[in-house]
Amino acid sequence: MRFGLKLNLPSIVIMLLCSIFNTGISQNKEVVRVEFPSKTMDQSYHTETLGEKGVLVFYESNEITEEGERKWFFNLLNNNLTEQWLQYVALKDGMVFEKTVHTPQQVFLLFTIRDNKKSLQSAFQILTYSIDKETFNLLGAPMPPEADCRTFDVVGSHAFIGLTVQKKEAQLLAVDMRNAQLISLSPCSDGQCIIQETYHSRLSNELVIGFKKYTGNRFDADLFVVYNMFGAETYRFEFRDEQQRYLHSYTFSDDAGGIISVVGSYDQAEKRKARLKDANDELMNEAYGFFFLKFDPTGIKLARFVELSTIDNIYSSMSSYDLIRSMQRQSRKQNKDEKRSAVAFQFYNPQLVLKDNELVYAVEAFRPQFRTETRMDYDFYGRPIPYTYTVFDGFAFYGALFAGFNSDGQLTWNNNFEMRDLISFNLEKHLLVHDEQDGLLLAYILNGKIISKMIQKDQDIGQVEQVKIESDYETDRMLGEEHGNITHWYSDSFIISGVQKIMNNRLRDNNERTVFYLNKFQLE
Repeated sequence: MRFGLKLNLPSIVIMLLCSIFNTGISQNKEVVRVEFPSKTMDQSYHTETLGEKGVLVFYESNEITEEGERKWFFNLLNNNLTEQWLQYVALKDGMVFEKTVHTPQQVFLLFTIRDNKKSLQSAFQILTYSIDKETFNLLGAPMPPEADCRTFDVVGSHAFIGLTVQKKEAQLLAVDMRNAQLISLSPCSDGQCIIQETYHSRLSNELVIGFKKYTGNRFDADLFVVYNMFGAETYRFEFRDEQQRYLHSYTFSDDAGGIISVVGSYDQAEKRKARLKDANDELMNEAYGFFFLKFDPTGIKLARFVELSTIDNIYSSMSSYDLIRSMQRQSRKQNKDEKRSAVAFQFYNPQLVLKDNELVYAVEAFRPQFRTETRMDYDFYGRPIPYTYTVFDGFAFYGALFAGFNSDGQLTWNNNFEMRDLISFNLEKHLLVHDEQDGLLLAYILNGKIISKMIQKDQDIGQVEQVKIESDYETDRMLGEEHGNITHWYSDSFIISGVQKIMNNRLRDNNERTVFYLNKFQLE
């Protein structure tokens, strides 16, 4: 069923579609779809969900104001994806959208200029959107030269921007959102630090930051620093593992007693020799096991490590490529030429879900994928000379792993979710992990379909389901898709987004189109 709507953007088409999405939960509500024209398959549109207030879609335009600032257009859609208004905010030319932070009342959007872009000075701007008032407020300030944004958090009235300066030093900018006052914090006075992860504790209203600390350009310790809402340091804790395991891909949780939990994966001892310049390279890290830490102002409370090769059914989570590599390592270990564990992954997008009094660590597994090509060249005498080279095909995401830990940090169960033929040229989030009463709902987008299943700890509930994402016309044929994503929106509603290239030979005009789309569906 279609409906007409007069839009400020003439190219936007809004459709009302019917679809069924089966994940073992009955679903029969209608899904709404909206399409925005796109010139390329790149991610030129950004979205921020606002709960029942709708969704904010924004993008950078080609328009410049008389003052030389760039127009960014913001489009508010209600929870039926019907346009409410369209307006622009003028930002400094050269600004790039970095990260966002949500609170129940506001959305904070961070934009930065890097000094290597158009020879402009490094700077940031924070755009605050009031969800109830539907108004914008903008503030900004310069950044240190050669600064890359790593993290963005808002605690109370202060925004915290975590930077890596000149690829070798962490710096934290604390911005008072009330008066735009800026304080620069250097967490490591006796060495060099690189920011790994941050966590805003809603219980204590504090900011927890994990760093890699380096001494003499070599990795020294994992440093955790806790700041209050005004940027003052509350306490810090350094962790040095006796077996020299290298912690990464971690995330945080905390409890009412002030104890902070850190759950993630670890690489093996040779990473202790890692140089500072490699600290930000996620492709350098391999996961040979899980770790679980607990600490508070008095120090370490708990430290547990679980090697992946000791986990039941871990081989079913591996790609065929990694399984072959694992078998080769096992063979070398038998010949005493290999000391490393035979099981290793590369992880991305760690998530921590509190479910049934357990912390569930969920993470996506990927590997870079290459292909070999050979071309023939000829020398002066016409003799053929073959040249062989490798071509990067993208990052192949082949599965997700789940590990349940009890309050003592013990691994109580594990599970996995196979992700087939999912390749993207950027490291980006694909997996939805949503807490349902009967278990965890898992889903991702692939080739115009929703792939989903339910799990209850180490048990699968039902089968893996595949449901087509309906398009504008029944005769539409999808030629390609990038940046597919599924996110919980509010209550029992979810939103799907991505960029699709669509062909429809039955249309007289615009029979081939590239669109950024949003779909809404609801569970019953």
